Amino acid sequence: MRTNLIYGILCLLLAGMGSGCKNAAEGGSVIVEKGKIELPANALAGITYKAGITAAERERLRIDTIATDGVKAKSNRELARGKQIYRGPEGTLETFAVMAEDDSTAIYLASYDLQGKLLDCIRIEGGRMHSGDKRKCIVEGNRMKIRYAWAEPQAGRGEGLCAIHTIADDLHFVPFSWPPEAFPCEMPFMTHEYEGDAPFGWKIASIVCTGVSDHSYLFSIRGQGADGGCKNAARKELTVKLHPMDQQREPAGETVTVALPAVDAGETFEAEIKIPKSKLDKKTLTWFRLAR
Repeated sequence: MRTNLIYGILCLLLAGMGSGCKNAAEGGSVIVEKGKIELPANALAGITYKAGITAAERERLRIDTIATDGVKAKSNRELARGKQIYRGPEGTLETFAVMAEDDSTAIYLASYDLQGKLLDCIRIEGGRMHSGDKRKCIVEGNRMKIRYAWAEPQAGRGEGLCAIHTIADDLHFVPFSWPPEAFPCEMPFMTHEYEGDAPFGWKIASIVCTGVSDHSYLFSIRGQGADGGCKNAARKELTVKLHPMDQQREPAGETVTVALPAVDAGETFEAEIKIPKSKLDKKTLTWFRLAR
């Protein structure tokens, strides 16, 4: 991040542009440290929805260039302008929402240069009212972690950290890529709660690649026992299948069987595992899928 960024930040929320930078900073709206942007914890909260949007606003949001999750195909979609949560010498970051005809809501984060040209856009939050699917964005410094929980009647349930993006100096959103440039490196992952008749049994909090040893990558898996737990008096650990996947949900390496400790509901655990480099495709691996 350029040095003058420290002196060039104006934090503007659409609901209160006239409050001034001093008041906004005191409220924790945007904190800038050398080399990173910190967005406030509530930056994506309080989105104001409205029916429809003006032609000028449609042009400003460039919504017709975005086809994520079939939004473009929704002829009767409704849009809502969100908040401008960052403004600096590189441009702005703004949120906006899309309400689709199936009672689902999607919230996007878009970046624009100083001339208002769209630089990048990603879906960060949203959910489907009836199915229980829900997406939530967690902002940590210049990194955005998107957690996702899904509940499909025919496919069981699952949850995880489905995506990690970095806000680059030019306000583009850089997705997680493999192999890591530095360690430790947090990995995106999803769990499948039911594989056959066996409940998954763990609520995974994180999968972190901690380094390399003997031609293998080292990982730390942390979490706690899910409701009901998976503890068995006769067994101290249970095997779990860890599937390397690419962005299209296709295999990105070989399935690995790892052991996780048998724990009661709410009981925390940490498991250290090792995966040979040869079993992970360094060109396409973007997340792990865990199942019993």
